[in-house]
Amino acid sequence: MYESEIVEIYRKCNIRDFPIDCYAIVKALGFTLVSYGDLAKNHEEYKLLCLCSGDAFTSYDDMMICYNQKNSRRRIRFNLMHEIGHYVLQTSDEDEADAFASGILAPPAVIIDRRFGSAEKISIYFDISILAANHALIGSFYYDRSAGERILDHFRPPLDLTEFMAIPIRPAISIKKREPSKRQQLFDERTAWLTQNYPRFADIAFLERDLDAFFPVG
Repeated sequence: MYESEIVEIYRKCNIRDFPIDCYAIVKALGFTLVSYGDLAKNHEEYKLLCLCSGDAFTSYDDMMICYNQKNSRRRIRFNLMHEIGHYVLQTSDEDEADAFASGILAPPAVIIDRRFGSAEKISIYFDISILAANHALIGSFYYDRSAGERILDHFRPPLDLTEFMAIPIRPAISIKKREPSKRQQLFDERTAWLTQNYPRFADIAFLERDLDAFFPVG
């Protein structure tokens, strides 16, 4: 789900490995990142919003994503991508933003491709909470693998033409033409003569297929 949008973010922000750099994505998309603590000091008009959301919110007027710094690091990562989901998808739906955050942090195509069979491995590799990892693992069971090819292609290493050109080319095998034996030369000469003069003869012997029987070579 949202593979096209996610791959576009990966490309734009030069994301090439996991765990993804959520802070770099926020900045690359033109947002300023502000903690609730700094917000309370410098932007009193937003204090009420901090109380309404215990995680994060976005001010599009100021292009500012504000987050609760008291949450765990992994929770903050998810919250930031949730806010980016609202922005990228142009939606106010919380479930859609959650789905985007889960997909960009731990793409099911990568989970399947790298054969992660436990929430613990997924949590460590993608730097997400165990709860989020468990949801991601369950979601991968029902995922259409063909939909994730674009994401897998993005993370495949590019072809290194330098290494390719360094591979030695196997030299062509030259086959030395063998000279025919004297017996073969004589047989070829007699065959050519017979082919050329065949119409001149009515003898049944010339109708034999075995030319060597008519012109014994010895």
